[in-house]
Amino acid sequence: MGFRTQRSRGTWQRQAELGQRDGRQRGSRAGRPRRAEILRHLDDRNQLPAIIFIFSRKGCEEAVRSCVDQGVSFLDGRQQRLVEAIAEEHCSGLTAEDLALLGYHEWLEGLQCGVAAHHAGMVAPFKEAVGRLFCRRAAKDSLRD
Repeated sequence: MGFRTQRSRGTWQRQAELGQRDGRQRGSRAGRPRRAEILRHLDDRNQLPAIIFIFSRKGCEEAVRSCVDQGVSFLDGRQQRLVEAIAEEHCSGLTAEDLALLGYHEWLEGLQCGVAAHHAGMVAPFKEAVGRLFCRRAAKDSLRD
């Protein structure tokens, strides 16, 4: 239940400086697959789309960027053009300046790889496009038609 062992302030401080707590390395990835590996595994087994819960807006965006940077891509050229058309349709009311400010091109890059975040901090057109694309992919692979 919320019990903490008694340690001197110096011990906690030293562990915090080392990124440790209770003897465990903070952020250690030993034995844990990367998100990109998990997504490829699911794709190999025809189990996409998938939702991965990340409990921060920044973490959601970083996860998408990480997957794109690691070369995750689930869509072919035709599918990417369809994704772009849907994104443009949903964002047609935004100015070029707004799109730049919102990170449209980075967002679109993830979408064209078949990876997207969906969180409370997204503007409605982005969120609606992601939802629509997710539903299309979930509904009998309509992005593959």
